[in-house]
Amino acid sequence: MQIKRFSSKLAIALAIATTAIVAGLGYAMLSQSKNQEEAMIASSSIQVRTLKGHSVWVYATAISPDGTTLASGSYDGTINVWNLRTGELIYSVKGHADAVRSLAISPNSQILVSGSWDNRVKLWNLKNGALVHTLNRHADDVKTVAISPNGSLIASGGADRTIRLWHLQTGRQLYQIQNTHSVEAIAFSPDGKTLAGGSNDGTIKLWYLDTQQVSVNAVLLRTLAGHSQGVLSVAFSPNGRFLASGSADQTIKLWQSDDCRVLHTLVGHSGKVTSIAFQPDGLTLASGSTDSTVKLWLTTGQLLNNLTGHTKPVWSLSFSPDGLLVSGSGDETLKLWSILDPQ
Repeated sequence: MQIKRFSSKLAIALAIATTAIVAGLGYAMLSQSKNQEEAMIASSSIQVRTLKGHSVWVYATAISPDGTTLASGSYDGTINVWNLRTGELIYSVKGHADAVRSLAISPNSQILVSGSWDNRVKLWNLKNGALVHTLNRHADDVKTVAISPNGSLIASGGADRTIRLWHLQTGRQLYQIQNTHSVEAIAFSPDGKTLAGGSNDGTIKLWYLDTQQVSVNAVLLRTLAGHSQGVLSVAFSPNGRFLASGSADQTIKLWQSDDCRVLHTLVGHSGKVTSIAFQPDGLTLASGSTDSTVKLWLTTGQLLNNLTGHTKPVWSLSFSPDGLLVSGSGDETLKLWSILDPQ
């Protein structure tokens, strides 16, 4: 009787174990199939076009808010302006004596602002390339430029450890912020009330902008520390909830705007993170790196995709209003990535 009971128990145990193994294998196969399906969706949701027209590194890009025009700046001081829809080169200007490091386009899509290592900020008529103003108060390389959401202010930062605020219409300097280190990146919050500045000491400073009819004042709100090397790019999400920072330490940090907490540290690049940009929906973040790749992330911290195609560092990223991503690289090209809805 004992042998019979033992045999019965053994049979039941073996049956349970076999069921568990089969179920486990089934789950593993299902998970693998799901991962493969997601990878196929991700890889099939990218289309790419390459624009060639520069003969040296492409350092800067900007897309007009109306989605029709792309501007690109390069190491030799040249600015190219393209029809974004057709990829046709509209015109080219050699307006700087050194590298064009940053570009921005006004909200009305009429003015192009360029910042250069020749210490100058220049304003151009976007339609025809005519020079409107030259702003020459910086004492060293201009690393970054930005335009306020209402189109009234230009901010420029540089190696002279200053951020300068200018009146866009007249070109008059309104205010100067003295920083402790070279300013590598700046960005306005969507409401225009906060200016973020990333420095080569690894910190990000947030200033409150008190804008009056004829004057501007900037008050330091917070200093964010978290990166171990210089901050090379900063961007606010379109809804203002998040601030993203890209660093020479090869990471991206996603900060909560209201309390300045680090929500996520995004790790995946094997080189400096030189550029970051939010997709207009605010859910996706793109990052470019000296490892020659562009990565797409969710604001949850999840890596969505790794875009390869450039053969040298990616220096600049810009999104169009309809979600087209443009990357500028040291391989002298611009790539246009159409991020399709897999549905």
